Amino acid sequence: MSFETHLVSDSKEQTLCSERSVVGEEALTNQAPQHIFFEKGIIGFGNEQEYILAPAPKESLKPFQVLIHAQNPNIHFLVLKFGMVEETVSMALRQDIAQQMNLDPKFIEGYYLVTTEGIEQNNLTFSINKRAPVFIDPVHQKGGQYIMKNQELPLVFILTHLSEEIRKRLRKD
Repeated sequence: MSFETHLVSDSKEQTLCSERSVVGEEALTNQAPQHIFFEKGIIGFGNEQEYILAPAPKESLKPFQVLIHAQNPNIHFLVLKFGMVEETVSMALRQDIAQQMNLDPKFIEGYYLVTTEGIEQNNLTFSINKRAPVFIDPVHQKGGQYIMKNQELPLVFILTHLSEEIRKRLRKD
């Protein structure tokens, strides 16, 4: 598991999201997905530039969404939209980031890449990396990942309350 991103495609995590199906494929059958082009890719996946932003494949995984590679749904990331946890990116900084990444600041949306731990022990825990969020302009279908300069931002920010809530929901499923 890397600290920037985490594929949710190994067999233990696939069963968490849906039995005998790939998270990416199942998410694509839900609501209208948005195609997003990442000019520089995502850290660790620089050559993979075309993604689709789709809702979580199961109601119990909301508020997460899934960022799915357009040609290979086995490459996908859980993401959490800014505003679902305390903000670390000011509006002024968002405007600056949008300009640096050639995104429209009027439409920019921020997302954290989500990592998971504890599936084997039935102690599922979600965390985000606040230092390397992705920004998406859904209107112009472009996105990019930005490395924050603030070294005090955590690489691993555990989503304690959300993890507990989703564990409860999954037990009911």
